[in-house]
Amino acid sequence: MQIYIHSKSSDATPFPKLCGFKRVAIPAGSEEEIEISICDSAFTVVNDEGEVISGGNEFTFYAGTCQPDPLSEKLSGTSCVSVSVVK
Repeated sequence: MQIYIHSKSSDATPFPKLCGFKRVAIPAGSEEEIEISICDSAFTVVNDEGEVISGGNEFTFYAGTCQPDPLSEKLSGTSCVSVSVVK
């Protein structure tokens, strides 16, 4: 399972960044609850001056088996689920 984060900050990159992952084996048709920790640095961005700053308070998290982009989803045959949060 891969977790990506994307900040709504104007300093954020246009693409989500990997912020957590965990190898799990879940049989087809089964469900399992897993926990993946997200470190504080996931909520930061690098501005134009090269400074690491807060990424604001609005984020979108993506969870799946690939990156949250159309090509990765096409190649893997799966898509990510997403949720927006305010910190």
